[in-house]
Amino acid sequence: MMQTPLRYARAFFKALALTLRGQQPPSLKAEARYAGLRQWSRETVDKLNAVNRAVQQHGVETGTIVKHIEGRDVSLEHALSVIRFHATREYPHLIRSGDRHTNTAIHALNMNDQYLIQQMSEHEALPEAVQQALGALTDHLVKIVKE
Repeated sequence: MMQTPLRYARAFFKALALTLRGQQPPSLKAEARYAGLRQWSRETVDKLNAVNRAVQQHGVETGTIVKHIEGRDVSLEHALSVIRFHATREYPHLIRSGDRHTNTAIHALNMNDQYLIQQMSEHEALPEAVQQALGALTDHLVKIVKE
């Protein structure tokens, strides 16, 4: 019970010391260094939202659109949720970590996402508007920022 106030006090004094020295926490430095990737990640979410709007407008059941990719059956619903997880959780986490392999990890995950969406966009049961939205998402993923 006493641990929590002590944690807050330690964090406060650490932040105060950094401020007095005119420094920033490592996570803020990393976020500034990868500002382009952060923006690209936010735009990825916008493209995913556009795909979801197209899916809803055409009444597509994303769970029933399934393709056999890399040895397993993958639904459009799963593919979109994986990309959303990467864009909203995984990429920001990697960027905040400041690890020297951040750029490589994000680009590797993105290559997998590109392939997944490109394969799903070729599904014959998808309406043209949904295929176009998936194509726009693929085009966006290909144009990842190089940092």
